[in-house]
Amino acid sequence: MKNRKDNYIEQLGLIPLSEEGGYFVETYRSPEIIQPKEREGNERSLFTTIYYMIAPELGGKNFLNSNKSDITHFFHDGWPAKYIFVTTEGKVEEFVLGSDTSKGHVPQRTVPGGCLKAAEILLDENDYAKFEGEIPFTLISEGMSPGFDYRDRCVPKASEYSEVIRRFLMYHRKDNYAQEIGLAPLSEEGGYFKETFRSPQTVSTPDREGGERNLFTTIYYMISPELGGKNYLHSNKSDNVHYFHDGWPAKYILVSPKGDVEEYVLGRDTSKGHVHQLRVPGGFLKAGKILEEEECATFPGETPFTLISEHVSPGFDYSDRHVPNASEVKTMFPELWHKLEEYIAPK
Repeated sequence: MKNRKDNYIEQLGLIPLSEEGGYFVETYRSPEIIQPKEREGNERSLFTTIYYMIAPELGGKNFLNSNKSDITHFFHDGWPAKYIFVTTEGKVEEFVLGSDTSKGHVPQRTVPGGCLKAAEILLDENDYAKFEGEIPFTLISEGMSPGFDYRDRCVPKASEYSEVIRRFLMYHRKDNYAQEIGLAPLSEEGGYFKETFRSPQTVSTPDREGGERNLFTTIYYMISPELGGKNYLHSNKSDNVHYFHDGWPAKYILVSPKGDVEEYVLGRDTSKGHVHQLRVPGGFLKAGKILEEEECATFPGETPFTLISEHVSPGFDYSDRHVPNASEVKTMFPELWHKLEEYIAPK
């Protein structure tokens, strides 16, 4: 079956434009001329229209740019696209351009002239493929008034980002997760967390304080540099399964009660040996840290973070958790001190 993406490219005569992260074709340029103030050349067409397709093979993003003219975006087909823009006053706004209004999509949205804007396909949305393996794309139209002129367009370099833009861009992932998910800072864990579910079903745990635990609990956990950037060395009596979501990969070290060491990288790039899921058996010591040297930023200078979920069974209870101090670790595993020293929790 031929991809819709390729059909549109052929039928609409779209041409690749890698600096825009996709394909485009100008469909109309009004012959009426106006004279907007403070524009180079002083004359512009009344309006212009284009087809624009965001495509993964050309970047999959409408990279950060601004235009002096108002731009109205009209969704046609494919995957929804998330747009972000910063007004000239520094206000941050977001919208999802798409057809599913039940999910908050909007089929049409105008970005005022002078705003910085960027967009990306929501590739994690799986309901939009017409057949298994279809290549994602987002097909839209853009109407611009006054009409498009390259002299009105600006693509800022990273060194030119204002502090407002930097704060916005960093907010958009790490801080956006913290706000939207409702994560709370937990400095003793080197990041943020939120318990998302505690099973009402209980199980007997006669060897533990209280003798009973919830069947399981789940949390979001985000390792974050400003709170330490490490999941400090500790153990739990229950099994704990970790699930990677987004951000930078994280290196985890596990130590069995006998002193056997296992190391893993929790992340999404399986070609580099990352694992999406990691089980830590009950009684094992574990520690983790963000691999900040990995190239995972969506813009220069983005603050690293690692967002995961954890599933603990029997459910989490603070009395089942132990955080060893430096002297304990040296006594238990003197031969491993060189590996574990950096993961010791601050006093």
